[in-house]
Amino acid sequence: MALNETQILRLKTQELVDNTQELRPEFMDVNVQWHRSGKGGAMQRSLEDLEKILRSRVCSVCTDRLEDGTCGLEEPEDCALFRLLPQAARAIQSTDSDDIRDYVRAIRDNVCVICRNSLEDGSCETREQVRCALDAYLVLIVGAIEEATGKTFDHVPAGLTAPLVLPSL
Repeated sequence: MALNETQILRLKTQELVDNTQELRPEFMDVNVQWHRSGKGGAMQRSLEDLEKILRSRVCSVCTDRLEDGTCGLEEPEDCALFRLLPQAARAIQSTDSDDIRDYVRAIRDNVCVICRNSLEDGSCETREQVRCALDAYLVLIVGAIEEATGKTFDHVPAGLTAPLVLPSL
């Protein structure tokens, strides 16, 4: 059975991820270099810094959060946002756009393809059931990472003249 390009890419990427996960943390480079020539300046943040920022901004509004503030997931390490943070940060950093669809495409093309919840056809039951934090909170994630790295993300979708205002609950 011949594999198509997407399947080959998925296998190669998963092999890289598997090899990276075998490294001991003290030997991994946790600094993420951010190079921006667009709307913001270049800054450098470690993945640890980004994780702290994201835990503050995303976990505080996550629907899986318990009343005591802890993660309500059966296995908190299953959270795609933090499990795939290096890849997500890289995908967001490599996208220079004010259109959230470009960030969605970058996440789908570079992160979802290696996620263990994603099926070969690119579909994802977790994402479709709005249980993937990386997908459900992408606007917050992009905003936090872009802000932390010195770029401004304009939340106005193409064709609108003012930012979207979500109704308060």
